Order: sequence, then C-alpha cells, then structure tokens
Amino acid sequence: MPLATDFLNAFVAAYNQARGLHDDAQWQEIWGDFGGFSNFMLYNDDSVIRRVPAHMPAHMNLRLHPGEPMHFDAVFTDVANIWSWFPPVVVVEHENNPNGFHREIQKLLSLRAKLKVGITYFMIGDRGTADKLGNNLVRSIAALHNQAQQNIPEDPSAEYLFIFGVENPVRTLEWRALQFHAGAADIATRTFQPA
Repeated sequence: MPLATDFLNAFVAAYNQARGLHDDAQWQEIWGDFGGFSNFMLYNDDSVIRRVPAHMPAHMNLRLHPGEPMHFDAVFTDVANIWSWFPPVVVVEHENNPNGFHREIQKLLSLRAKLKVGITYFMIGDRGTADKLGNNLVRSIAALHNQAQQNIPEDPSAEYLFIFGVENPVRTLEWRALQFHAGAADIATRTFQPA
C-alpha cells in the first residue's frame, strides 16, 4: 500500500519535526490543552498536517488544499490542481478524543479518495487501556467498513490509513497504524502496528 505507507512516513516525520520546535515547558502547555494540541496538529501555520507535504516523496505530487473543504480536516490534491480541492487524493480526519472517533471513521467511509486517513490519540500513559482502546477501534473500523461496503461499495484498491497515537513515555506519542485496502475482508483480525 504505497500511498498509505508514504503518507504515514511523512506524517511521523512532520510530527517529529513540529515537536522538535517546542522546548519542554512549551510542550507541556500544548500537551495539557486539547484545543492547543488540535492547533498543533492541524491549524497553526507550522502544524503537523501543514508540514506533511514537505516530507512526502516527490512522486506523490500532492499539495494541501487550504481550508476545510466539506468540513474535512485536511484535503490533499494533485499539485497541478491549484484552484480546487476536487477531486481529493488524500482526505484526513482528526479527532483528539478516541471515544468520538467513530464519527470521523463514518465521514471517511462516505467519500471517494485514493487514500483516507483517520488520526486520533490516547494521551494517558496507561498501556493496557491504550491497547484495549486500539483493539476496540479496529473492531469499530471493521464493522463500519462492512456496513458501508454493503450500502456504497467502493473501488477495492482505495486505501485506508488509521493512525493511533499512544502516550509512551510521558508526553510522548508512540504512533501506531492500521492500513488496508477497501476490498479487504479481514480488517477485524488486524491490529495497529508500530509506525
């Protein structure tokens, strides 16, 4: 799944670069504020998502479209498509509360794009709870995907990437990923893998 893998690598590199811009005191302030962390991830001029294109391989040929077309958190289009977000190549949904992530999953399952990316994280350093939450997310993703496929089948080669951050160690996110094609039938048996 080259598009998903390339995007995941670019995302992790962009996150690490953005994190490196903040000293420990600044980071503690960002970490303790859900709104501040969402700004760090999406909305600030130097946010993680705005840094992703600089870390993508040149062959991806993508740019981040400004704004939030159709209320998606981020839409990447071909660089030649300078006037419109349509058609989207990569669509990103972000949720800083994993318990509300199912709404973002539903949004991603409802559109056409080559790659659909969902990002969430668990910012409490309890490994057992995080593992359980990750397993629950996989089951939820699989169930919603099956439901969507029954009603609105999509190109089986479309890719999905779900990125799940787990606090390990304190105030540090360890990124995990779940990748699959729309045509996959075994999603429920998969697990989040280290990014």
